[in-house]
Amino acid sequence: MHTADELAEARRLFANGVSKRQIANELGLAYRTVRDWLGPQPPAWTLDPPRSDCPRCELWHRAELFDDQYSYLLGQYLGDGSIATQRNGVHRLVISTTEAYPGISHETATALSYVRGALAHEYVGGSPGVTLVSAYSKHWPCVFPQHGPGMKHTRPIKLEPWQAAIVERNPEAFVRGLIHSDGCRWINGVNTRGKHYEYVRYGFSNRSQDIHALFRWGCDLLGVEWRAGGRYQTYVSRRDSVAVIETFVGAKR
Repeated sequence: MHTADELAEARRLFANGVSKRQIANELGLAYRTVRDWLGPQPPAWTLDPPRSDCPRCELWHRAELFDDQYSYLLGQYLGDGSIATQRNGVHRLVISTTEAYPGISHETATALSYVRGALAHEYVGGSPGVTLVSAYSKHWPCVFPQHGPGMKHTRPIKLEPWQAAIVERNPEAFVRGLIHSDGCRWINGVNTRGKHYEYVRYGFSNRSQDIHALFRWGCDLLGVEWRAGGRYQTYVSRRDSVAVIETFVGAKR
């Protein structure tokens, strides 16, 4: 069983530019252990005490660890993600993406690999036109505490304070993840006085009113105006607000 002091020292060395292999040799640890602790690239570590009773979740509850990758993945999870329990208490996180947009699948896999600290897998799903992105961990319910029984729209969905802090620092990535999962972008054409005008619009559709509220909150953080379009729809139509979203979303690819 490794100690918190070993973890803290590994993080300190990593933040100072020491390689994972050197850290493993210096601390007498297995390289795989150090790799799992530190993830695929050096984030802005802090050495605060763990915020969870789970001995391995101190990695997951450090907001600085996730940055925009977690914010994007959170949006994807709320839209099209699910967690299933496997044998031995291992959980499988699956994000459903559309085969027609391989760029979104790759971006989701990159974010998932960063947060997990190991490669995620992409493969064609059971439904036509679906690409699934997945990874295994015993701690996905700790990373996404919104996990629970039943469909998301049948139960309350609220962010933990540490999650809200991440989104507040990275609202663009959060809104991008939500639009990539349950949003759309289209162009309206209007003929006026013999001239043809085109306007880009964005929409977000989800059956959970709580997730709708989170999307709208993300828009508010960005100064983006939105309007409700029925029970399950939210639209962004004003030209200046659309222009803001265009800078970090754009057409799906």
